[in-house]
Amino acid sequence: MAEIIAEDDGLRCPEVGAWAEDKYTLVGLYDRLFSTGMKNKWPTRVYIDLYSGPGFVRVRGTGRMLMGSPLLALGVPETHFHSVFRR
Repeated sequence: MAEIIAEDDGLRCPEVGAWAEDKYTLVGLYDRLFSTGMKNKWPTRVYIDLYSGPGFVRVRGTGRMLMGSPLLALGVPETHFHSVFRR
């Protein structure tokens, strides 16, 4: 998974512990695994993340930014997920 470098744009970006890197790695792997495994079973798949956070998070004490689960889901190559934002 490629690392995306993001600059601070002034929007809310919560700080997380170092464990979050492992968490988001596993979430991204699961997204890809499920999507690849089910692409021929169902013509349409929906991704619902009830506890998704913002697009990016900052690792506490390092300043590094990671993609959150919404951006990881949108980056899965075997899907055609579209983001839907309601305000």
